[in-house]
Amino acid sequence: MSQYKIGNYDLKQLQDVMLQIMIATDRVCRKNNIRYILAYGTMLGAIRHHGFIPWDDDMDITMPREDYDKFVKIANSELPEGFRFECYENTKDYPYNFGKIRAVNTLFKEKFTASLNINHGVYIDVFPADYVRASDYRKRLKHIHRLTAIKYYKLGISHVRKPIQKLKYLPFAGFHVNTINMAIDKQLRYCYGKSDKLQNICHFYFKNDYVLDKTLFTDVIETPFEGQMFFVPRDYDAFLKARYGNYMTLPPIEDQAPCHEVVDIRL
Repeated sequence: MSQYKIGNYDLKQLQDVMLQIMIATDRVCRKNNIRYILAYGTMLGAIRHHGFIPWDDDMDITMPREDYDKFVKIANSELPEGFRFECYENTKDYPYNFGKIRAVNTLFKEKFTASLNINHGVYIDVFPADYVRASDYRKRLKHIHRLTAIKYYKLGISHVRKPIQKLKYLPFAGFHVNTINMAIDKQLRYCYGKSDKLQNICHFYFKNDYVLDKTLFTDVIETPFEGQMFFVPRDYDAFLKARYGNYMTLPPIEDQAPCHEVVDIRL
């Protein structure tokens, strides 16, 4: 039991479902020589807590683009029953240019995507890390963010409310969501294999103010996480300092809370 709740559930119950998804994912990756590392708060939790940050309500991993592409192709034939990998390539109206592995018999319906006709099961996020050049990746980010905003508006999950703001999206009204996804994907792959730097530039809300060295994915170690062993960079310190600064210091107590807005949950 934990002191944190999500819906009518103890947060630990949600974390236990995500852990089972991660165990299955790790097995698929090891079997098929697919590289991944724990990412963001999940990596921080592994190093600082040897498991989930106590108030964390999600789980993230990231893969180099070539490994992500391989995972897209084989995941759903390799994952055990009850789990499914979703991405825009295999799921109509899927809103993101990264994937989610879901426990399909659960429910974790977030406010942001509640209106979409997709599976809303508990998930872990799978982010592709794309090749970037420090000199021009911010320009690419502007294109990606603009296209993503258009896609969200078309899907009805945009927070744009003022009529004057809506007008700028009208020229794109005839574009199919998948067409926009492919345009974003083209931007993500702009530098494929032409750099030794990578970055997760696929998500509208990332703080993309630093780039990652390719060795963070090639020079990895295993670290304990809730009694399991998962991969992190050997130089996890560089990743976590770039992302969080003094990452071993706990945030203020008022920030120690789950962050997702969930409208319905069933575990």
